[in-house]
Amino acid sequence: DLKLWGFTLFKMVLLPLFYMFSLSLFHIDPLIENTLVLIMCMPVASNSSVYALMYGEDAPLASKAIFMTSVACVVTIPLVFIIHTI
Repeated sequence: DLKLWGFTLFKMVLLPLFYMFSLSLFHIDPLIENTLVLIMCMPVASNSSVYALMYGEDAPLASKAIFMTSVACVVTIPLVFIIHTI
């Protein structure tokens, strides 16, 4: 599903990079900056499929998003922090 791949790319790469560059403008403590970037690199919360099921939305799509972002975080977390240390 192309939308799911686009969401995964946006959530796991583009959004953390946006936060990384935005936070660098404020010159905050590096520990806080690294923590916030790491939080943005985390996969989709697993309870999102439960909420989608409860509210009659697309629970299989939510489950696919959970799976895709969980698998992608193995690669994207180190990648974002390698870019962050440059």
